[in-house]
Amino acid sequence: MDLHPDVQRQLEAWLFVGNLISGHWADEQRWYDFVDLYQKHHGFTIYEQPLIDHAIATFCKEENEKNLDSEGRKVIAKEIQEHVSLARRILDFLQHTGR
Repeated sequence: MDLHPDVQRQLEAWLFVGNLISGHWADEQRWYDFVDLYQKHHGFTIYEQPLIDHAIATFCKEENEKNLDSEGRKVIAKEIQEHVSLARRILDFLQHTGR
């Protein structure tokens, strides 16, 4: 997946700053910042599976992946999948309401 460089940086900020599965408000804020930048650079259409695959691949390139067992990888993949689905719903809502 080819993301605008600013969007890629924000995706990495969500993946690697803090803990993406913590549910902490700052982690969620980084995700919303990603969705906002994604919309500005790529519009309202999000292709879920390519973005999920890209986010998982980006995460797995880093040292974080080496410290995860197979169960940990499943948890991360599930979290990424849920957030990408949320992004699609957010973008659908914004487009529907003309924002």
